[in-house]
Amino acid sequence: MTEIMTSTPGVPAWTIADRLRKAREVSGLGQARLALVTGISRQTISNYERGATSPSKGNVKLIGLATGVDRYWLWDGTQVDPTTPSDQAKPSTIWFVPAVDAA
Repeated sequence: MTEIMTSTPGVPAWTIADRLRKAREVSGLGQARLALVTGISRQTISNYERGATSPSKGNVKLIGLATGVDRYWLWDGTQVDPTTPSDQAKPSTIWFVPAVDAA
């Protein structure tokens, strides 16, 4: 996961590790809090964000729900166009993530 692909010459594209880290940071969650909310260990989240290991699609969904970031963007940098007819859109899954007391 150390490769960086370019979409425009001279401009590196974000890797999944970059997108996961940015989603967590923008949502205001630390790795420990994200681990608590998702049930994914803090070490595993750290490994994902460093690019040491690749997350499963299930864990990307959990992180997307916990951070409020589109899971498709997290996975591959794309998003479902809201104008796409529903029969052509990527399927969605609703997950329950329990609220965690911020104490």
